Amino acid sequence: MNDLRIYIHIPFCKQRCSYCDFVTYDDKSYLMHSYFKALDTEIALNRQYIEKSNITSVFFGGGTPSYPDAKFIKAALNKFDLAEDAEVTIEANPGTVDFEKLSIYREAGINRISFGVQSFENDMLIIMGRIHDRSMAIRNIKDAKKAGFDNISIDLMHGYPLQTEEGFRNSLSSVVDLGVTHVSCYSLKVGEDTPLQSMLDKGLLPEIDDEKDRNMYKAAQGYLQANGYIQYEIANFARPGFQCRHNIGYWVLDEYLGFGAGAHSYYNGRRFSNITVLGEYIRSLNELKLPEDYSETIDMEESIKEFMILGLRMTDGISINVFSQKFNRGLYSVYGNEIKDCIDSGLLISNGEKIKLTQNGLDFANKVFRKFI
Repeated sequence: MNDLRIYIHIPFCKQRCSYCDFVTYDDKSYLMHSYFKALDTEIALNRQYIEKSNITSVFFGGGTPSYPDAKFIKAALNKFDLAEDAEVTIEANPGTVDFEKLSIYREAGINRISFGVQSFENDMLIIMGRIHDRSMAIRNIKDAKKAGFDNISIDLMHGYPLQTEEGFRNSLSSVVDLGVTHVSCYSLKVGEDTPLQSMLDKGLLPEIDDEKDRNMYKAAQGYLQANGYIQYEIANFARPGFQCRHNIGYWVLDEYLGFGAGAHSYYNGRRFSNITVLGEYIRSLNELKLPEDYSETIDMEESIKEFMILGLRMTDGISINVFSQKFNRGLYSVYGNEIKDCIDSGLLISNGEKIKLTQNGLDFANKVFRKFI
């Protein structure tokens, strides 16, 4: 049986954040029952692939998976027979959970929770359009521990307009004080046609300061590593043994199936995605039709490119032997010149067994990735 990872997209939110352009809706909660019924149907239509696979991880993403009633999440998870040591993650926004809901998640078999805190600074949370404040985030994280979660992740955002380096450092300090096992530090990406983009266009907020953003990123690297977190990917830090196995699967080109509106899949050499419009997604499955919206076949050349740019995201880098075994080609025979250029520029380093980004390469990763596209 081949290993398989499952992603389940929950597109409902209590309130849409000012920067967000994900497939999510804050005005469609009346479709919740219909959506989860359609989700069940989509899973059933893929039963032949699921049953012949060893499911090693499940990830409920969104949107806000913690916004619907916990019974919906529990029922969706029950559709899968999981590997004994499977990692099961749910994303949660502070302000949408309490001890009772968290306890239901844990009893259902969810063993990892990722809180979209973004900041522990109340003024920043207001500007970001978040529904919670600092005290609520702390309370929810402590409730998760009481409910039995010992694998807790926190998302932090840096580079937001009006954000200060001191404020971001205070958020890092709060993370460490809470004793969580995983931290994701993301640089802001402003979605098109979002309230934040509109405010920036109108000059109501200052332009994002790239230098300040880089300083915050370096602060995260230094502070988190000094406090026992390993940086295992460009934006991700974990206590030893608490790296997110589901996301690592993406970066090493493991196969995965995505369910739900807008969900993406990579399976049997094909990459495909679902309809994003909620009503169309539900209608398609009511007619017992797969809601596929886009598909492409990934040939050898494309697979090699993806392996490089995704694999180099991880600080452990890319194994020369693994590359040869996977593609039956030598890494340097394919990318010798590109690798040499990046090494000469101080962006990559090689020890003869692996190539990986240098510290400078982590700052300019996109420049490296372009070399391999």
